[in-house]
Amino acid sequence: MGDDGNGNTNREKFEVYAVYNENIKCIGAHEDTHLLSLPLGLATKLFREGLAEFMSKE
Repeated sequence: MGDDGNGNTNREKFEVYAVYNENIKCIGAHEDTHLLSLPLGLATKLFREGLAEFMSKE
């Protein structure tokens, strides 16, 4: 969605890019939620990050 971090979503290609190594394990529902919510429209950063954080809670 254009933010800096260990995981990023490319909405044009419908892909997730994430860092995964011994120290950083950036996988899970957060980035997936960004892609799956795209059909609803490109929301404000507050909503899209809030939704992704909510969905990634264990």
